[in-house]
Amino acid sequence: MSKFREKLNKSFICYLSDLFITVMVIAWITIIVVETVMAIYATVVLCDVSIWYNVTELVSVPLTAGRAIWMIKK
Repeated sequence: MSKFREKLNKSFICYLSDLFITVMVIAWITIIVVETVMAIYATVVLCDVSIWYNVTELVSVPLTAGRAIWMIKK
């Protein structure tokens, strides 16, 4: 059983999961920057602050996704 775990830790699946996490973080940062710019525009030009709710939701995404990935890797 320990040999199986050792081979699994060195497998291509680990690299794919690391790639997935990297892509997810880059996409998350990009979306937050874009939505923040849109929220500033909507606040200044349109006098609408409802988009800021979406930005606050996006900030909490890594907390839930990080917990799920941590539980899967354990």
